[in-house]
Amino acid sequence: MRLLRVVLLSWLLAAFGAALGAFAGELFGRRGLFFGATIVGTLAVLVAINVVIDRGWLDPDRRRGASIGGFVGLALGCTLALMNLDAPPLAILALSLVGLGVVLGAGPNAVR
Repeated sequence: MRLLRVVLLSWLLAAFGAALGAFAGELFGRRGLFFGATIVGTLAVLVAINVVIDRGWLDPDRRRGASIGGFVGLALGCTLALMNLDAPPLAILALSLVGLGVVLGAGPNAVR
């Protein structure tokens, strides 16, 4: 259950940030959509990690690994989401890789 709350919170915050960036970037075309989602999604991953650490759910010493894992998950998730723009639920589901990346990047026994 402890892992699930970290995964879900990271996933939801990253998906919200990426969606917000995609909507803002859509004004500049398809490339703007991708860059907006990536940039705001990256900031959302950092915010998610800070929220999880502030709540005491993740070991603060594992912040670097969680960030790297979250960024890798975001890169994979954004790519999959961009391939599936016609199916928004699938695009949001692809961003679940962020939550998994945070937990896997933090390493064993990082989640409290």
